[in-house]
Amino acid sequence: MMYGSQSGAPQDITNSPPFSPLPGLNEELVQLLLIRDELHTEQDAMLVDIEDLTRSQLTVSSA
Repeated sequence: MMYGSQSGAPQDITNSPPFSPLPGLNEELVQLLLIRDELHTEQDAMLVDIEDLTRSQLTVSSA
């Protein structure tokens, strides 16, 4: 918190004009991070599937 130059009372800087878009941007960031995490989870699952298929293919080829 900052102190107002005239009153001496604390002033929330996030409501000041240069900082006013912060709450909306924070929410957007959270949503994008959730999407990123979901995509990483899907990618990990795909990589496990590829590894399983590769191992089974190698087992069939060596038999």
